[in-house]
Amino acid sequence: MGQTVQTNQFQTEHKLFVARQRNKNLVIPQITNERLKLCIMEVLEKDIELKQIWKEKINQKEDFTLTLNGSYRGQREKEFIQSGYGELVSDRQDRYFLGFWKNNLLEGKGCTIQMGDQDYQYYYGQHSKGAAHGKGTIVFSDGAQYQGDWEQGQITGEGSIFITNSLYYKGQVKDGQMHGQGKLILFAKTNKVRQNIGTDVMIIQEGGTILEGQFYEDQMIEGNVRTLKGNYIGQMKEGKMDGKGIFICNDESFYDGQFKNNKRHGIGKSKNEKGQVQIAQWENDKLVKVLEIN
Repeated sequence: MGQTVQTNQFQTEHKLFVARQRNKNLVIPQITNERLKLCIMEVLEKDIELKQIWKEKINQKEDFTLTLNGSYRGQREKEFIQSGYGELVSDRQDRYFLGFWKNNLLEGKGCTIQMGDQDYQYYYGQHSKGAAHGKGTIVFSDGAQYQGDWEQGQITGEGSIFITNSLYYKGQVKDGQMHGQGKLILFAKTNKVRQNIGTDVMIIQEGGTILEGQFYEDQMIEGNVRTLKGNYIGQMKEGKMDGKGIFICNDESFYDGQFKNNKRHGIGKSKNEKGQVQIAQWENDKLVKVLEIN
């Protein structure tokens, strides 16, 4: 049964290849898209292993020749089957693939580039059956990037996410979301392009926020939040203090109790303006009733 399926697939691909050969305008002897060429060089400068593959495993003096899904230069098993080291460019020169091929799919170390009219993105790292799998990095033209684990094309495992002038996250991820134990830095809004992450102290002084704890589907559900106003340790919901927690201000005053939607809500212990510790009932951040005072 398996052999029959493979034979039928081979015959189908061969017919498609023969049909493509009739159109002589499809083949791209050399890449002429200057933006794509610059992007390829950018990737090669970031990854020494890929640069060695490109320079030493592929004859750059050879022209690309037609294949099933574009034009290809490198090792083949048959006319239309990429097998071994090679590079492929799509008919419109908006997609590019480099690395080790097995049955027309990247396997092991490689890179993929996608070009838009104004933007681009590229991935370099490990592949399995054509999908990102293992350690790898994806970079976007606006500077955003993810570096870490991949599982069958999905961001899953452990890694770091950086979005320019917005946030930096390092920790566990699942299906492209912050999920598990991690640390999230929300940068203060600024017109100046941030060149590096900076220290925790620097981030807080600039007006940023640091969240460290347990994340679930892109939201922290329990942990520690540090801001200029003070520190919060406890439960959260949709990015806000919600549930049981304690907030300690910089002047050492505190509230230890129930929160809802970022406000004191329920029974809680706190220090009043006289320095006394009191247990009181709160509603939407307003004191309703003092139950006990020491």
